[in-house]
Amino acid sequence: NIVGVVLRCNNYEVIDLGVMVPCDKILKTAREENADMIGLSGLITPSLDEMSHVAKEMQREGFELPLLIGGATTSREHTAVKIAPGYERSTLHVVDASRAVGVVGKLLSESGCGDFVAANTTLQDELREKHYSKQKVKPLLPIAEALKSCKFKMKGKSKLLAKHVQPRGRAGATIHERLHGEHTEILENKK
Repeated sequence: NIVGVVLRCNNYEVIDLGVMVPCDKILKTAREENADMIGLSGLITPSLDEMSHVAKEMQREGFELPLLIGGATTSREHTAVKIAPGYERSTLHVVDASRAVGVVGKLLSESGCGDFVAANTTLQDELREKHYSKQKVKPLLPIAEALKSCKFKMKGKSKLLAKHVQPRGRAGATIHERLHGEHTEILENKK
């Protein structure tokens, strides 16, 4: 792991447990070695779920160590949305190995740690808010208004449009009922 090499070159002691290490071994080793922080690196997508699991287990077991997240499949947004909520303590995404030394240095600093962690928490709150705001269901337009904004002409398209109306509303309702009687000529076109 390149992060381990970079940190060792800057006089940090790194305990590299290897790849695909079970959560219980990571946490047990952190306790036995009196680690200052835990770092997880994800190179493949399944690692992302395991990172979330480790964060939740750290919370459940009462850890207070910072959790560093990095690797090819990770991102600031994923860390903020999927990993950090599982662990109340500091969970930080490290963009790449070259940044690890600065992050570790700030976390170990008595003077700069609080501000650094607070800024990270604020950033993650903003990222979560931005992420979830994209998930909000937007109200559907009434069919008449939606048809006005269509970029194609209705001639010859009525059959296609009716075929693609997504079922919504109560189970068993016909498309005609879902349209509330509006624009029924679309459905009645025999062509």
